[in-house]
Amino acid sequence: MSPETATFDKAAVADVVFTLEADSPLVKVMNGSSKVNADNYTYDAANETMTLKKEYLATLTNGDKTFKFCFGDDEYLSVTVTVTGETPAEDPGEDPGEDPGEDPGEG
Repeated sequence: MSPETATFDKAAVADVVFTLEADSPLVKVMNGSSKVNADNYTYDAANETMTLKKEYLATLTNGDKTFKFCFGDDEYLSVTVTVTGETPAEDPGEDPGEDPGEDPGEG
């Protein structure tokens, strides 16, 4: 498994990709004692890569998270992902339909 640890920074979001080799098909992915929904990762057996999606990782609280990639009969690989940073605030911007310099009542 490579790498055995990774860091996910909420301020610079990117998928976290691991290279792994397993003898059995992937059964499930666990984050601690919680099963991770299959929509939150991709597993490419042909290329031996596991990708944890940035959209999912951004929802996790900061700190170390232990993921287990479970294969077949009690075979699993463990990795630690450290979640850091703050989710950037969205810029609300200005309403393009309004010009604050004009008074629509005058004319």
